[in-house]
Amino acid sequence: MASVGEIVKASGLNRSSTYVTLEMLKKKSLVSITGEELVLRYVATSPEVLLRSVEDSTLKEQQKLERIKSLIPELKGMHKGTKSRPKVRVFEGVEGLGIALTEAFETKEKINRVLTSGDNVMKFIPDYIRD
Repeated sequence: MASVGEIVKASGLNRSSTYVTLEMLKKKSLVSITGEELVLRYVATSPEVLLRSVEDSTLKEQQKLERIKSLIPELKGMHKGTKSRPKVRVFEGVEGLGIALTEAFETKEKINRVLTSGDNVMKFIPDYIRD
């Protein structure tokens, strides 16, 4: 059992970080507060609480996994019928930007997206147009 001041002194953390950490631990039921005195004191809960919390989380994640596995056949069936699928390619550096822009101008696709910073494009465009 310790006050915030005692925890700060023992842990070496600053006071505001200690309050944030204690609040997080309280939400996870890993500490409790006693109000028997004017100064609030924090008490660590039993280690079994931590174990039970992890077991509960693991069970929930396992249930999510099983649900997703049960949906996979249906999702595959829906995906198989998709006629148009986006094609994603990644180009890096100035050379990649040149290739991406060249392909964007030469393709018959209706929509093309090229993502880069405006600075990169402005540095590249003069040489690209000249070439």
